Amino acid sequence: MRPIPLRVGGLTPWTATDFPGRLAAVVFVQGCPWRCSYCHNRHLQPRQAAGVTPCWADIEAFLRRRRGLLDGVVFSGGEPLSDPALPRAMQAARALGFAVGLHTAGIYPRRLARVL
Repeated sequence: MRPIPLRVGGLTPWTATDFPGRLAAVVFVQGCPWRCSYCHNRHLQPRQAAGVTPCWADIEAFLRRRRGLLDGVVFSGGEPLSDPALPRAMQAARALGFAVGLHTAGIYPRRLARVL
């Protein structure tokens, strides 16, 4: 199986607020074509991360260890739909038994329809 080249910008290992009604991890995807001055995660706007960030394989290993402890995985950003590897990462999270959430600005409606 090919590695999933998702550009991970960071990980929140546990949240009770980002996925209503579920305990989840948040995977932040690097990159957003918009440059909103009010963005909460401006450091995620460039497609290239400024520092060392985990790769998807690291995130997947973390999630394997959290089965039974977490209910879901939220993909946030940046703009997660800007990453072509997002659908594969979402499928991998589902295959591990997690519910999947998505935080998006909706700027790619066709990509959103495909992942739904």
